[in-house]
Amino acid sequence: MDIVSPLVDRGPALTSITRALTDNGRLVLHGAAGIGKSTMFRELVAAQHRPSLTARALPDSGPFTTAIELLGSVDDTVIEELPPQWRQTLVTLLTEGTEPPGDRIKVQLAILEVLQRLSTQSGVLVAVDDAHWMDSESREVLRFGLRNLRPARLAMLLTSDQAALAGTVGGGCLPVPVPPWTVSELSELLAGQGLPSRFAGRIHQSCGGNPTLALQLGSVIAMRRPAVGPPRTPGAFRMAATRLDRLTIRARRTLLLAALAGNPNSALLRRTGRRHARQDLEAAVRAELITIDTDGDITFSAGVIADVLRSDADEMTRMSSHLALAEAETDPIAAIWHRAMAETVPSAEMSAGLEQAATEIDRRGEPRRAARFAMLAAARTPIADESARLRRYLAAAGYASVSGDSQLTKEAAAAALDLATDPADRVRVQLTLIEVAGQALDSVDDIFAEIGDHAAGHPALLAEVELRRAWRAQICDGDIGLAIEHCEKALALATESTARVTRIAALTTIARMKLARGDSDAEELLDQAEELYDLDDQLPVNSTAQFVRGRQALFEDRIDQAREHLLTVLPMAHRQGRVTGLVDVLRSLAEVELRAGRCSLAKEYSHQAMRHAAQSETSPSPAWYVASLVELATGSPARSRMYAAQGLRSSREDRDILYTTRNLFALGRVHLLGGDAVAAAQTLLKVQSLETTNDLVDPSVLQWHNELVEALASAGRLAEATGVLADGRASAARFDRAAVDAQLDRAEGVLRQTEGDLPKAEGLLERAADKFDKLGLPLEQGRTLVSLARLQRRRNDVDAARTALEAATEIFTVCGADAWIRLTNDERQLLESRGRNSSPLTNAESRVAELVAEGASNRETAESLFVSVKTIEAILTRVYRKLGVKSRTQLAALWNQRREAV
Repeated sequence: MDIVSPLVDRGPALTSITRALTDNGRLVLHGAAGIGKSTMFRELVAAQHRPSLTARALPDSGPFTTAIELLGSVDDTVIEELPPQWRQTLVTLLTEGTEPPGDRIKVQLAILEVLQRLSTQSGVLVAVDDAHWMDSESREVLRFGLRNLRPARLAMLLTSDQAALAGTVGGGCLPVPVPPWTVSELSELLAGQGLPSRFAGRIHQSCGGNPTLALQLGSVIAMRRPAVGPPRTPGAFRMAATRLDRLTIRARRTLLLAALAGNPNSALLRRTGRRHARQDLEAAVRAELITIDTDGDITFSAGVIADVLRSDADEMTRMSSHLALAEAETDPIAAIWHRAMAETVPSAEMSAGLEQAATEIDRRGEPRRAARFAMLAAARTPIADESARLRRYLAAAGYASVSGDSQLTKEAAAAALDLATDPADRVRVQLTLIEVAGQALDSVDDIFAEIGDHAAGHPALLAEVELRRAWRAQICDGDIGLAIEHCEKALALATESTARVTRIAALTTIARMKLARGDSDAEELLDQAEELYDLDDQLPVNSTAQFVRGRQALFEDRIDQAREHLLTVLPMAHRQGRVTGLVDVLRSLAEVELRAGRCSLAKEYSHQAMRHAAQSETSPSPAWYVASLVELATGSPARSRMYAAQGLRSSREDRDILYTTRNLFALGRVHLLGGDAVAAAQTLLKVQSLETTNDLVDPSVLQWHNELVEALASAGRLAEATGVLADGRASAARFDRAAVDAQLDRAEGVLRQTEGDLPKAEGLLERAADKFDKLGLPLEQGRTLVSLARLQRRRNDVDAARTALEAATEIFTVCGADAWIRLTNDERQLLESRGRNSSPLTNAESRVAELVAEGASNRETAESLFVSVKTIEAILTRVYRKLGVKSRTQLAALWNQRREAV
């Protein structure tokens, strides 16, 4: 039985399984123990609108135990009304708990009679949790019922650890796997344990999306136990070991080879001499321990299964397995790893080979794997050669830090600090610890406090320290002025020490910050950086002038140029393997394609960014932020809200003001487009406060002005909306931001509409739609047309509103903006309702609307009409939806306009 909390919304998975149950009528939900079968089972049963007989099977139960529990769900009157022979049979079964004397077929016929009576109208659902434990007699009863009743009359829902159960029950039961939980779903689940969001990806890899395993593994980190490598708990290991018990000893030995191989493949395992490798792997697939793709590549369903295999094997077995893999490997780099794992004696030749392999692996863009090779190289270095061991530990810490593996970084750093006596070496170690902290730079304040003393006398190292202090000032303090001061110090020190790469990074960082402030010398700084840059430089991709220019082109809506710059640096990002740089480029490309209206491509880039962020332990908040924006246009508003909330939680965990602001903005947009203007205004006012406090003045970097104007106007806070509009207009003029100006036209159109000036509002919306068309921003144009259609519907201009909605639908269809298509269809339904009837409101709704428009509160309205306040709230919600308004102020304005028209 699952111990998983049902509080996490698994809407997409539940919807898919519900559809399968509706279409097929008979399902076996299967999956590993703890995957959430029982939770899904309870959700499905609770949603039924037909009689349901439920039971949970238990191991080693007696005859008819499950059948008796199922009958316990039946009302006594049903059994009392049975013919005497069937009634007596079931009474004996239920009261004595044993099979009544006589032919067993009597029990089956009696239960069939009950099922027939229950299924006369909407059918009946028989639901058995943990059905693999079901006694054979009850299973035969179910088979009998399935053979004699059609699916429309007898539906069945079973859960099992094995898909094969579907065949043993018969009756056309469809095996349906419960899908593993996503990283975002596990992040929601683990948040209750106080687990930092950045560890959700690591735990997802270990548990394979199994929430019960995730809770056990998460407790290691939540309780702040030391955890180098994959997190381990006895409970998680027991669950994995139980699943492995299904295999023979021979199959476990074959699977151990896969667990030890870096990139396990069925052909590789056959080359090790395992003659029965194919049969062993097929058994592991049937036990849902691994999957094998068409190329023969093997993936464990949960990383902890491989951990258990490695942990349970004795030393001699592990060593012989590594030797077999070394002989079978065609990749010399993989072969040297296995030879080193099999030969534990320190060797200068072996350690030098591992060090060289680590360098080559890093060149391939695999820094995490390079870190493991460098660590093994240090471990195999002769004790007397301390300088070589230190060099290798330093390299391991550097590789691990850029890969985002905080545990491996800390392990390598601790080993290096034990050996380092030169202050410069200690600074290099400390820089890796700052690097792996990611956005959570105030978590390493203790390192910042001492690193300056260690770097004294080393200008090149001091330059790197100042550069990281600059990022801390912007991310954690929100102080761009202080950040620029640190950057300028870094630039001077790097110039003094001829540290060219650090000098380039300082130039691009200053330029990036000055562009946000509108300083005129930013472009000159980028030109200097480009002149210094060499393709062979190991410069982080997000510190290149090309990347900064790509981001700036995005802000200025030069979409084609933004795409060109970012696609140029994307191969470099993949080649470097620096997780933060790769995520930065991918999320930027997602933003570019979203602005261009290429939604499927935006979604693909966003998913790639989330996947890479999840594979590291860096902060996921930048990836979640962009995922929320993309999802709001292309998919589910609920999922968009979840991404924004997770990004907000993550950035707050890191004390990251920069992405706290961005994720608040994303959340505010979700509220606004979902029709909750009050929540949107509250959220976006926080964005306004943070943006103005932090001296971030370019309105195109985070386009919040127009959203806040619309939210405030829709919430009836007109004076505040007017003030924000004026500020936005001034900023757009100062930076010459045409798109921002068009957005403010749209927002002002909503404001004027709320004030009742419909002609002015219509002109503003038409102007905004035209501007967006010329700027090549289709989603913005489509959104504006929807706003225009709403206004025209208010003016009873049905034909014009229909034309605007048709144009918007065409735009959203071409873009693949599914969420906007759904919203536009909702608007069309409201319009057609009005086209058939000049007033879409019922008499009761009209009376409530009239009283509220005249200023009555909900309680006053309820007292006038002699109903409850809850009834008034429900009616008012329908009124808002039918009339296309979002607040009492908008309702009053519309009602007054109608009265004047009459």
